[in-house]
Amino acid sequence: METVSQTEARKAAKKYLRQDNPVASALATEIERKHNEITSTKLISLNDYRLYVDPGVFNPEFSFMGQLLAESIEVQADDFVFDLGTGTGFQAIVASARARQVLAVDKQREAVECARKNVELNGLQGKIEVRQGDLFSPVKEGEIFDMILSNFPFVPWEPETRWQEANFDAGHQLLGKFLEQAKSRLKPGGRIGMTWSDLGDTLYFHSRLEAEGYAYKVLVTRMIKDVGQYIYELSSSI
Repeated sequence: METVSQTEARKAAKKYLRQDNPVASALATEIERKHNEITSTKLISLNDYRLYVDPGVFNPEFSFMGQLLAESIEVQADDFVFDLGTGTGFQAIVASARARQVLAVDKQREAVECARKNVELNGLQGKIEVRQGDLFSPVKEGEIFDMILSNFPFVPWEPETRWQEANFDAGHQLLGKFLEQAKSRLKPGGRIGMTWSDLGDTLYFHSRLEAEGYAYKVLVTRMIKDVGQYIYELSSSI
């Protein structure tokens, strides 16, 4: 049976239609095209780290959001960090320079394999563990975090391609589940650092944050082709 939050998300998707947002749709199409051009593993350098980018895995070069998130969120020396949707592992690797330990997860098998290669490439096997699964399903009993990081999929339209299945969040349903579950995975005083974009329904995002009892602030605002890109820091006010 559909929950109240899932019903709200489904209704939000109907209000935020692809045909009503041509600029956002064109930008999403351009990002997908760039990824589809990657047909073999690339070795890139980003923020002084070397990274493999495998076909089908989100390339952090094509979006500065992951870089901004990694640079903007203050990770403390004793933090246990959870990196959701790790992709290449880039955010986990940057966070590991300051954190005590990082758990990185992704639902994509290709991403998990890619992230594990990059952890090894950068000699961080002792600080980063990579697990496969959706949202918090790979988290073991008793594991709670000082910081949760996520370069979240913000496009709420129904996916039409395999790449979109990994990078769209139809009806913002994944967002709703994440916000519901994350509070129980944070230590007292813990924070969430996440990306957001006007590629998604920002008004719905704000209303959902408030409904779930999150206090939030915008750390960074950037514009790309008239589409707002943001870095948020959340904390539970409940």
